Amino acid sequence: MQAKNERVLFLSVIEAAMEDAKETNVRVRQAALEWLMQDQADFPRICELAGLDSAYVRKNLASRLSSSPSVQSYRDHIVTKTVLSLKTGLPDGI
Repeated sequence: MQAKNERVLFLSVIEAAMEDAKETNVRVRQAALEWLMQDQADFPRICELAGLDSAYVRKNLASRLSSSPSVQSYRDHIVTKTVLSLKTGLPDGI
């Protein structure tokens, strides 16, 4: 039970960063995108603790964002869709 709770906690950290990536405040959005997309030591560790592969998370988010038009509402949809897939659709270890 504790392991599941910890996984949910770390998934929530990733979700919060993805939500911040939709933020209208440029500084908040930029900080979130840097944390999500740059090779920082804590992002891979958070992903590992969430049972996810950080490269997969980045590739998934980057491909969805890069293929989207520059319309903010669609970008919001893509980030939300990525968060939901991380929460519900991926088995441990992906």
